[in-house]
Amino acid sequence: MSANWCVGRCERTGEKGDFPAETVYVLPAVTKPPGDILALFTAEGAEHGRKLFTPQVNGGDSQEKPYTLEEYSLDHFRPPPKRTVSRAITLTSARRPSNDVLWKYSREPIKQPLLKKLLHKDELAQEAVYAFNAILKYMGDLPSRRTRQGNDLTDQIFDGPLKHEILRDEIYCQVMKQLTDNRNRLSEERGWELMWLATGLFACSQNLVKELSQFLRTRRHPIAQDSLHRLQKTIKHGQRKYPPHQVEVEAIHHKTTQIFHKVYFPDDTDEAFEVDSSTRAKDFCSSIAHRLNLKSSEGFSLFVKIADKVISVPEGDFFFDFVRHLTDWIKKARPSRDGTTPHFTYQVFFMKKLWTNTVPGKDRNADIIFHFHQELPKLLRGEYCQHDTPLAQSCIQYNIGWI
Repeated sequence: MSANWCVGRCERTGEKGDFPAETVYVLPAVTKPPGDILALFTAEGAEHGRKLFTPQVNGGDSQEKPYTLEEYSLDHFRPPPKRTVSRAITLTSARRPSNDVLWKYSREPIKQPLLKKLLHKDELAQEAVYAFNAILKYMGDLPSRRTRQGNDLTDQIFDGPLKHEILRDEIYCQVMKQLTDNRNRLSEERGWELMWLATGLFACSQNLVKELSQFLRTRRHPIAQDSLHRLQKTIKHGQRKYPPHQVEVEAIHHKTTQIFHKVYFPDDTDEAFEVDSSTRAKDFCSSIAHRLNLKSSEGFSLFVKIADKVISVPEGDFFFDFVRHLTDWIKKARPSRDGTTPHFTYQVFFMKKLWTNTVPGKDRNADIIFHFHQELPKLLRGEYCQHDTPLAQSCIQYNIGWI
């Protein structure tokens, strides 16, 4: 099944002939599976067909034709490769999808970037080619030794455009190309995962934003509308500095566009809060303060505990950017002895950091959840009272523990 076309026989009709390999699902089995098992796959395919051709409520006009980069490519893409005599049209080549149409899906790697503005920039052009190969591997169109469970492939795809603005349009064009006329359902699903991740990291140029928005608006896939919303938020809030964190990659792997993060408090309680790719630490703090009915988030901060380090998150940083940077730093500082990539888990705490304007009794919830539990150890060490007072306070605290 490695070829684009295969020969087979339809069990339902008995007809024999050629068929595109991407239109079938290979079910590994020593003998033919029972009819009830085959019926499950048949039902799944029928259900997918109904979903595919049922208009989405939020997908715009159902009669609107899916937008492509066909017109955009005429002015901005490099010319397609010229055909030679050895590539004359034959029966075999006619069956294969043409790789000369640069704006359509292809399973073949590219040797040059799509956009002609990159052709004379050798290093960036090579990086664009590597990124497309990583896209093919991520979508399952090119064999890869790396799994999709980590973020190695997404790093290869998004690291370049985050560093070089000129590559951002190229990456968006590559992803849109692979989502145009892609008949491989699994490949298409993974392509939408990449689109979702990209729109949460950086925006394209003004030259392409209209094309990208129209492309997303006219697609019926449920992730398309969420990607459009993420793109608008990225344009408004600014681009990220680092590729997506593993939490983001794993979330979209599981078709989850909402990420809930557990936050721990000094009173030994915790709650889950929604956080997205454009959430900054300041916004995260405000969301927590609102949930806990605090009068203000002033003086509070997020802290990330990883390994034996506890570090405050700067309020202006994107939350996932900071965690990604911290995780990468720990991995470099503490490499594993066997050569494997070390895996570090982290915890997020929300605590009082600045006490300048804190008045006890002014905010009861802040006193109960934060102030008391954070200052109690200092009080017991005698930092706030005479030497005989901590002993009495310790006895009271001990008795409270038994109530």
